[in-house]
Amino acid sequence: CAPTEVLVDKAAAALGIGLTGMVTAPWQAFLLYGGVFAVGNGVASVVPISVMVSRWFPGRTGIAASAAISGISVGQLVMIALMAVVLVEAGWRSVYVWLGITNLVLIPIVVLAIAHDRGHQAAAAAAPRPVAGLGMREAARSRRFLLLAAVYAICGFQDFFVATHVVAFAQDRGVEALFAGNLLALMGLTGLMGVIVAGVWSDRSGPKWPTLACFVIRIAVFALILVDQDPPAVAAFALLYGSTF
Repeated sequence: CAPTEVLVDKAAAALGIGLTGMVTAPWQAFLLYGGVFAVGNGVASVVPISVMVSRWFPGRTGIAASAAISGISVGQLVMIALMAVVLVEAGWRSVYVWLGITNLVLIPIVVLAIAHDRGHQAAAAAAPRPVAGLGMREAARSRRFLLLAAVYAICGFQDFFVATHVVAFAQDRGVEALFAGNLLALMGLTGLMGVIVAGVWSDRSGPKWPTLACFVIRIAVFALILVDQDPPAVAAFALLYGSTF
């Protein structure tokens, strides 16, 4: 990952979400949050971290990547609770301003991670180079690559769809408003447990079985919510689905 790109994208994410607290029209929210922040956050989050971690820990990539990416779940658990307090005390605009400041604070940490990655690459430069992988054009003609891309697309759609609607859905089905709001944070907790288990499992038996288990759980909880939408079933759906993040 190019250091300059990561820094620029992280700064864009901070700017996009921070300025969202100052919008006065819907199109501004779409532009800043749905455009500037989304692009910056998407480029400077999971993808470069996964690449760097896989280089640092080639023998234990599964658990190392899980530990790193589990920060998303921890952040979801902690930040939602903190932002709820800010929302009550200072209003929704302040929530976005503080999120922007938080993203800016993370930039020095990103710089340190990139510097460490560069040092690791320099130290490994003299080692025998692995066989080069496929280029994008060759990979795009591979059935396995296309299948993997489809899996990621399905997962991404499901994750953001559920995260966007689960609180409102829970309230519509009779879940008390405070608990419905906390469901999203609790999904971060079950996601933390799930990603650690998946990382250890992946290191021991490869990624296929954890991936299969993830989809089996998702199919089961969607089947549950189709036949039972009482509050306990909605809570079980949210928490079990969260474990597959």
